Amino acid sequence: MKKTLTVKDVDCAACAAKIERNVKKIAGVTDANFNFFAEKLTFECNESDFERVAEEVARCCKKVEPDCKIIGL
Repeated sequence: MKKTLTVKDVDCAACAAKIERNVKKIAGVTDANFNFFAEKLTFECNESDFERVAEEVARCCKKVEPDCKIIGL
């Protein structure tokens, strides 16, 4: 299952890259990509793992960028 989220208020490309790296480390995630300029985070996982993975993705985003807004979860 592929899911694209809008992640607003990420301060810099380095933070976006850090979020992408952390999302890729989540168990069950097969791929992740953060487009800083489009403010889009796309990740892939099994549909059966989606809820757990989505919660962890949100935690990764908030850990790096506490004030970011995640749209699409």
